[in-house]
Amino acid sequence: MGAQPVLVGREPQRAALRAVVQRAAAGEPGMFLLHGEAGIGKTSLVREAAAVGGQTGCHVLFGRCLRFGADVTSYVPFTQAFNQWLRTANSDSLDRLAPHRDLDDLVPALTDRSGGLALLQIGAAVGRIQDDGPTVLVVDDLQWSDPSSLDVLSYLVAGFVPGQRLAILATYRDTDLGEGHRLHGWLADALRMPSVSQAALGRMDAWTVEELVLARGAAGTAPGLAEEVLRRSGGNPYLADLLIAEAGSSDEREQPGGRRLVDALSASWHRLSAPGRRVTQLLAVAGAPVAYPVLRDLAALHGIAPDGTSTALAETAAQGITVETETGAIWFRHPLLAETIAGSMRHQERVDLHAELAAQWHGAVDVDERDRANFLALHYVQAGASDEAFAWSLRAADEAGTIRAKDEESHHLSTAAHLVDQLSHAMAATVDDVALLMRAGRAAESAGDGPAAVSHLECALARVDRSTSDSKLLAARILLHLHTLRDWAGDGSTPTTTDDPLEVLALTKDLSDSEERALGFAQLAWAEMWNGLEGAGDHAETAVRLAELVDTPPALIWSLGARALTRSGTGEAVADAERAFALALAHGDTRLYSWATVFVGNSLESAGRFAEASAIAGSSYQTLRDAGEFDFAADVGWGAALWDFGLGRWPQARRMVRELLTLARSDHSAMGARCVAALLCAHEGRPASALLHLRRARELRPHPSPVGEPLVDTQIRVSLALGDHRTALKTIRKHVTAALHVYPPTADEWLMYASQAAAELVDHGDVPERDEALRLLALIEAARGLEPPPFAPVGPLDAVHPAYGALHAAQRAHCLGAGAELADLWEAACAATLAAGLRYEHARALYRLAHHLLTQGQDRARASAALVTARDIAVDIGAGPLTDGINSLAAQAHIVLPSTRPDAAPSPGRTLALPANPPLTPREEEVLVGLLTGQTYSQIAAQLFISDKTVSTHVSNVLRKTGTANRIELAELARRGSAPGL
Repeated sequence: MGAQPVLVGREPQRAALRAVVQRAAAGEPGMFLLHGEAGIGKTSLVREAAAVGGQTGCHVLFGRCLRFGADVTSYVPFTQAFNQWLRTANSDSLDRLAPHRDLDDLVPALTDRSGGLALLQIGAAVGRIQDDGPTVLVVDDLQWSDPSSLDVLSYLVAGFVPGQRLAILATYRDTDLGEGHRLHGWLADALRMPSVSQAALGRMDAWTVEELVLARGAAGTAPGLAEEVLRRSGGNPYLADLLIAEAGSSDEREQPGGRRLVDALSASWHRLSAPGRRVTQLLAVAGAPVAYPVLRDLAALHGIAPDGTSTALAETAAQGITVETETGAIWFRHPLLAETIAGSMRHQERVDLHAELAAQWHGAVDVDERDRANFLALHYVQAGASDEAFAWSLRAADEAGTIRAKDEESHHLSTAAHLVDQLSHAMAATVDDVALLMRAGRAAESAGDGPAAVSHLECALARVDRSTSDSKLLAARILLHLHTLRDWAGDGSTPTTTDDPLEVLALTKDLSDSEERALGFAQLAWAEMWNGLEGAGDHAETAVRLAELVDTPPALIWSLGARALTRSGTGEAVADAERAFALALAHGDTRLYSWATVFVGNSLESAGRFAEASAIAGSSYQTLRDAGEFDFAADVGWGAALWDFGLGRWPQARRMVRELLTLARSDHSAMGARCVAALLCAHEGRPASALLHLRRARELRPHPSPVGEPLVDTQIRVSLALGDHRTALKTIRKHVTAALHVYPPTADEWLMYASQAAAELVDHGDVPERDEALRLLALIEAARGLEPPPFAPVGPLDAVHPAYGALHAAQRAHCLGAGAELADLWEAACAATLAAGLRYEHARALYRLAHHLLTQGQDRARASAALVTARDIAVDIGAGPLTDGINSLAAQAHIVLPSTRPDAAPSPGRTLALPANPPLTPREEEVLVGLLTGQTYSQIAAQLFISDKTVSTHVSNVLRKTGTANRIELAELARRGSAPGL
C-alpha cells in the first residue's frame, strides 16, 4: 500500500474550497471548479474540503467519473456518491431519507435507466439531502464525465437559490481537454453563472516541496533530497511523493517506490499506438524539447510518414504525455517520463539515434539557431564526435550568453573544456585553452557551480608558464579570482587564506603600477581581517593608494571594500563602501556589483543601519535577478531577507526566501537562504520545518566560519526560539572569542542572546541548570571583556547596538535577581528597541515588561498596555509562540486583549505535561486546566462542584509541586511544556 496523500501548501485554493463549503452551510449555495494536470493534487484538496465539511455536520456525496465508458454509462459519479452516502450517513438521516438503505429510496430511475426522469430524481434527492443538512457534493475528474452527469450538474447549478445549503466541488484535468471536448462548452456556460467560480492548481515550488519532504518524514534520507525531488518531478505533487518514497526505499527491488514511479509514468505511454510510442522514444533520446521539423524528419527515417508523426503527436498530447512549448518545440509534460523511456532502450540504440539526430539538426530548416547549436552539441557528445561536439558547444555557449542563460552557457563551456584533451591535433592547434578555461570558470561561478569554477581556474593556472610579465599578470588574475572562489565554493573546512594574495604580490613585485598588485593587497587585507591577523589595515591602505594610481574600477572597488572592512563600525567604513558601490553600479560588471553590495551591506550593518542595508541589498537583488544572475542575486538576497527579519519585516522576508530557495544555485547562497528560512520557521512556531532548513544549511556548509557567515548565528537564534537555551549558551561560549577577535559587533549581539538564554534558564530550569546558566554567562561576559566597549553606538544613526545593550542589561539584571529597578530596565529596553525599529525584540521586551509588572503586582494598567502593543506586533509579523505567550499571560492576569485568538489558552481536556513532584492528582489537573484558561476560583469551583476554599487548597498544592510562585509562572511553565521558547 502506498502512503496516504499529504497536503502541504496550496493555501489559497484550500481557503477558497473551505469558503465555498462554509457559505453553503450558511445558506449561500455555490460551485467551485478546481483544474490542473494529472497528479497536481486536485482530488486531495476537494477530499480534504469535503472531510472538513463532514466534520462540521455536512452530508458528503463523493463521486468520480470513469475514464472508460463515459458515452455508454450515465450518471456514474452520482450513483457512486449516493451509494457511498448510504453506507456512511447517520442513522437518523437514513431513516428519514432512505429507510430501506437502498439506492431505490433516493433515485429509483437509476435502476430502470429512464434518463430524463433520472435527472429530475437525482436533483430531487440532492435537494432532500441538503434540506436535511448542509451538503457537499464532489464530482471528481469531469474530463471523463458522461453527458448526462453534466446535465445533472447544470440542473443543480441553475436551481441555486438563497437559503439552499449545497456546495458543489468539481475537478477536471485541463491538460486532457482536446479540441472539441464536450467539457469546453459546458464550462463556458457554467462559468457565466454568478455562483460558479474556479481556480487553477499549479505545481509546487521549492518551499512547498520542502514541506512535503518534512511531512513524509524523509528529511534525514539524503542531502539535497528536496532539490532533487523538485528537479525531477517538476513540482508535480504525485510524482514528488513517489520520488520521496523511492528515496526512502533501502532496496528498490524490494520496496515499491521505484516500481510505482515507473508504472505511474509509463501507464499512459503504454496506451499509445505503436507510432506514438516510437515518436516519444525518439523524443526521449533527444533529451530536451525538439523542433517539430526535426522530429518529423527523424521519424521518417524510422518508417513514420509526416502525417503519421502529426497524428502520433496529437495522440500523445491528448493523453497528456507531450506538450508544445512556447517556441513550438515538442517535449514531455513530465520530464521524468523521458528518463523512463530512454532508460528502457539499449545503449547502442541511443548512440545511433544521437548520430541521426545530429544529422537532422544539421539539415533542418525553419529552426531556431540557438536550438540548433544546443542540440548539435548534445548529440555530437553522445555520439562520441569530439571535434564536432567541441565546436558546437562553443557555438551553443555563445548563443546562451546572448540571452543570459547562465546555466546553459556554463554547461556548454564546461563540456568544451572537458573535450580539449580529446580533440584532433588540427582542432587543438586552434584553441587557446587557458582563455577557454578562464571563461568556463567565470560562467560556472555565475551559474553557482563553485566546484566547477575552481576546477576550471586551477586547470587554467597550471597551464600558465609565468615566464614573462604578461604571463605573470595572467597568473595573478587567475589567482585573484581563485581566492574569492575557494572559500565560497567549499564546505568551510578551509578558511580564507592569505596564500593566493601573497603569491599575487610575489608575481607582481616588479609590476607596482598594475591593477593586479592593488587587488593583491586588497584581498590580502580581506583575508587577514577574517582570520584576525595583524597588518590588515596597513595592507588595505596600500591597496587604496595603488588603486588610486592605476585608477581602474576593479582595483578601486575591491580596495575600498577591503578598507571598509578594516574600518568596520565607523562612518569612514560606510563612506568607503558606498563609494565602492557607486563605482560598481557605474562599471556594470555583475560580479563586482554583487561584491560591492556585500561591502556596503556589511558596513551599514556594522553601523547599526539595518534598514539602509536591507534597501540596498534588496535593490541589488532585483537588479541581478533581472540580469539573469540568479546566484549572485541570491547571495545578496539572503542578506536583505536577514536584515528584514531583524527589523520584524517578516512577510517581506518570507516572500524573499521563497524566491531565494528557487533561484539559489551555489551551496553558499542556498545556505544563506536556508538560514533565514530556519529563523522564520522557528519564530513562527514551526520547529520541525526550522530544523529541516537548519539541517540542510549544515549539509551545504558543514564547517561554517563563526563570523562572516550566518550559520552559527542562526544555530544560536534557532536554539533560543525553540527553547533549547543550554545549547544556545554553549554555542556562544564556543565561538564568542573568535567573534570578538574578528568582528566585535557579533560578539555583542551574542552576549545579548546569552543573557536571554540565561534568564530563561534562571526562570524555568532546575537548580543545577540555573547555576550552569549563570556560570556560562559569566564566562561569555569575561571572554567579551570591556574593550572595545560593548554595545557602543556607531555614530548618531546607530540605534541597533544600544538596543541590544538595553536588552542585555535587563536580561542580565533579571538573571542576578534585580528587584524594583528591573521595571525601569525593561522600560529602557522597550524604548530602545522601538527606536531601533526591531519589531520582534520590541514586542518581546514589552512582553517581558508586562510579565515582570504582573508577577510583582505593579502597575497593572502599564502591563495591560504593553501586552496590547506586543500582541498587535506579534500577530502582525506572524510570531506564533510569542503571540501565544502574550495571550496566555493576559488570560492569567484576567486582562482582556482586543480580538484575542480563541485558541491561545489551553482548552478543557487538553493533556498537560508539567514537571511536578510528586505528580499532580487528577483533581489538581482539572483545577490546573481551569487556571490556564483564565477562570476565577469561583468559576472553577462551580464547574467542578467544589467550594472556593477547596479550589484554593488545590492551587496551593499545584504551585508547591511545580515549584512556581503564582499562577502566571504556572501558566508560563505549562505553555513552555508544549511550545517553543521566547
